[in-house]
Amino acid sequence: MTLKTKGARGPAKAARLLPGQNPAGAPSPKGRISIRRDICKGCKYCVLACPKGVIELDAKPDAAGFLAARAVRMEKCTGCALCARMCPEVAIEVWAAR
Repeated sequence: MTLKTKGARGPAKAARLLPGQNPAGAPSPKGRISIRRDICKGCKYCVLACPKGVIELDAKPDAAGFLAARAVRMEKCTGCALCARMCPEVAIEVWAAR
């Protein structure tokens, strides 16, 4: 994919986008996760398993008294699914970009 950019001098030229890069130049997320907070028990296995630090536990307990997991840095997710594999409650779904 190419993006037209205007140079400092002269007409617009085509700039080549790198794989995994959106037109704004920022890296595109490679994966996305969804955590079912209603069944998460806050065991922290997903937090420890995630190599990119995408998941953290809430600071306040939920209605059942658990510190549920939540995704806080989704842009760093690679879609590796280590978090989902570690979850004993099967509370995490992962989608990886192709």
